[in-house]
Amino acid sequence: MDQVPKSSAPKRQRTLSEGAWGISLGLRSSTSAPFASEMILNPGERNPGWIRVLARLLELQSGSRSSASSLRSRSTSSSASSPASHSRSPSSSSSSLALALAGQSGSSTLPRRSSAGSAVATSRHVVMFCNPSTRFHANGVGDNWSCGYRNTQMLCSALLNMPGYERLRSLLQDVPTVGQIQSALENAWQNGFDVDGAKQLRHKVRNTHKWIGTTEVAALMHNLGFRTKLYDVHAPTGPNGTHPQLVRVIREYFEHSLDPASVAASQDSGVQIYIQDTLAPIYLQHQGHSRTIVGFEVQPDGQTNLIVFDPGRSLPPRLASVANVAHLGGLGKVDATRADALLNHFRVPTDQLRRHGRYSMLWLRGGVFGSEDEQEAAKHLVSTRIP
Repeated sequence: MDQVPKSSAPKRQRTLSEGAWGISLGLRSSTSAPFASEMILNPGERNPGWIRVLARLLELQSGSRSSASSLRSRSTSSSASSPASHSRSPSSSSSSLALALAGQSGSSTLPRRSSAGSAVATSRHVVMFCNPSTRFHANGVGDNWSCGYRNTQMLCSALLNMPGYERLRSLLQDVPTVGQIQSALENAWQNGFDVDGAKQLRHKVRNTHKWIGTTEVAALMHNLGFRTKLYDVHAPTGPNGTHPQLVRVIREYFEHSLDPASVAASQDSGVQIYIQDTLAPIYLQHQGHSRTIVGFEVQPDGQTNLIVFDPGRSLPPRLASVANVAHLGGLGKVDATRADALLNHFRVPTDQLRRHGRYSMLWLRGGVFGSEDEQEAAKHLVSTRIP
């Protein structure tokens, strides 16, 4: 994988001051009014507990299957116990979901795993998630342009709740609006970040429907003082148009920082669930659309899936409704088949990446720049090329 410069613009000579390094961030307020599409989301789509809901669905799916298998193996014995003794009661399930959605780590359904043993068991069902505060943000009705902004909102929702990004919390009380993101991007351009990208978009995105992608988000984050990592996929690396190298990089990202202290694993459902408070989601872009990767799944048969928040896909009404605390009890009666159907809304089998030949990817890891010189150098975007 080669390092490829994203911009060849000459270095801008300027002195950065201490503290905020002389950068006007443009995030505290915005002179542009919010777009209408920000006001028509389902209540559940802004619920901060989506990853814990998915973790609970995975337990319901895997636990119900384990229970059914146990019942089948005992059915030939005259001394077999009642099926009821092998199933989870609806009231217990809904109560457990309420704890999970509320973000209470004391929930008995997701106990902490001991430090013994390998981080990822290859013969088991394993799912690794990023920071559980990552929110789902969807495009509005008839909106085919704002996916880049929605993915930026999802990134910010995680960063606002991660160590190392206290600076962002000092600037924002909540996830920024589309208008605020546009203002912040224009401010990054004014400060000399991604000069070529600014020229392509004519130095203006505020109050427009112009699309943004990974390079614009990188410029915005660099202006805020945060390190990013960019990847460009120029062609498939496997047979039949598949992308095994891209999948490997994504999987290694979720495995790299696994810490037993931040791993949740179900003892009775047959699935290991890793929820990593210090890991941000990944921004994945292809021609015409972008999505946010919040998890990576390895099934017992070796099948791998991305767990994706896709701003272009509205949530199933039932799942959106149970995300509202007033409707939590609805998930208690979900069986394995129904749980699987709901989870499939967020699953993207990695072999489906063959639908596109080229991708661009961004993630944030490493916190803030260590010096003014490092931030100055980051004005010129550099990506790692695959292959």
